[in-house]
Formats: sequence, C-alpha cells, structure tokens
Amino acid sequence: MRVGADVIEFAKLPLEGARLLHRRVVRDDRGDFARLFCAEAFASEGLPSHFPQMNRSSCSSRGVLRGLHYQVAPAAEAKVLHCVSGRVLDVMVDVRACSATFLGWHAQELTGGDGLSVYIPTGFAHGYLALSDDAVVEYLSSAPYTPACERLLRWDDPRVGVLWPIENPILSEKDANAPLLADDFRGVGS
Repeated sequence: MRVGADVIEFAKLPLEGARLLHRRVVRDDRGDFARLFCAEAFASEGLPSHFPQMNRSSCSSRGVLRGLHYQVAPAAEAKVLHCVSGRVLDVMVDVRACSATFLGWHAQELTGGDGLSVYIPTGFAHGYLALSDDAVVEYLSSAPYTPACERLLRWDDPRVGVLWPIENPILSEKDANAPLLADDFRGVGS
C-alpha cells in the first residue's frame, strides 16, 4: 500500500498535473475526522509537500467570484484547496508554456464536508465562485503571497472560455479590471 493511501486518494484531473483528492472521513456519534494534508502522501505522488502558508477565505453571498489569480517565479505557487462550509465551483486554468493542456480549464464543485480537495499545480490561474451564501474555503500555498509576482486573468476571458454558471458575478475591483490575455501570450514557466 502506498504511504497515505489509507487517508488520501489522488485522482488525476483532465489538466496535466492537477489532482482531485478524496479524503477518508471517519464518522461516529461524536462527529467526524479527516486528514486534510499528509506530506508523505504528497511526496509519494511526486507532488510538493512543503506549504509554508495557509489561507482562509469566506464569501459574503452566493455569486461572489474570486479570481482568476496566479503567481510567477520566483514565487510561483501550488495550492491545495478544500471547502469548509457551503458550496463553491473551483476553477483552474493551465497557463504554463509548453503544457499539453495550455489554456485548458477544469471546474470542480466542492461542498463543505464532502471529503474532497483539489491540488492546483504551479503555473495555473485559479479562482472560485460561491454557489451558496455561506461559502468558506481554506487552502495551502507552496509559496507566500508576493504582490510583485501576482498576475491576473479575467474570469470571462474568451480565449479560455470557462463556462461559469453566472453572467454577472460579484467581483472585487481588482478582478473586475483584470486584463484579457494578450494575443501574444504564450504561457508562463512553471
């Protein structure tokens, strides 16, 4: 048996390097228990196992969209995200140069308590849409937030074509003003 296979199972997603994590949830009359992260399990999958930053984000209401954000070197970051409460549609976009899935996207619905997490590799833009009023997510980051390395991708960029289930999301000013990809955009290093 692989290390950690008894607590976290990794399933490949359609985008190169991305994973869906199924956490084993043990329930009894006291509640439940699940391991959210296991460095040994990640290492056995060839994934980063060092995450120096953990973030928590809540949404004020259904329809809040955060993203799409990514960081470039030297602060490119991978993320491991799960939904604590409510429901979100988590979206990742591969913006890596020379990737077989360049500009491909994947959406995954996550619900608090569903035992699922997503692994988002470096070189991916990431965001999520609150599908409920009480949506809260937590995520590990493999690099600290570095404003000089942050890049934005507009949520409705036609070159990517994410099929969001909303026409007019609630956006921050920064996200509302995010640029479309330039015609000559060829990706970022991962």
